Amino acid sequence: MKQLRNLIILAVVAMVMTGCYSIKIQAPEGQKIQLASKSDKLPVMETYKVWYVLWGLIPLNENKTDKMIKENGLTSVRVETKFKFIDYLITAITGNVSIVVCTVILEGDRGDKEKKSNW
Repeated sequence: MKQLRNLIILAVVAMVMTGCYSIKIQAPEGQKIQLASKSDKLPVMETYKVWYVLWGLIPLNENKTDKMIKENGLTSVRVETKFKFIDYLITAITGNVSIVVCTVILEGDRGDKEKKSNW
């Protein structure tokens, strides 16, 4: 009986912690953006939280990178999505009412805009 209870608890936790969210990785319209490699050193790093309802079906805030890239004036980018510990914690608390969250890490370089002249 105790094993069945533990299995039910595990199943409930697994269902609450899952979702079908999506992050749309795209460049701003009309702008050429270079995708950075894993080894590139990039000076800009921004972190965004993306919130969803219905376990990831409907985004509550922006889930596209084009606006994020444009806001930061980036010409070279690397995008990573992950569930941090805090995301798991929030999802564990709010998942039963269908709200989930994930973290988007945007790293990049502003190219010539950030380089300073010697004059």
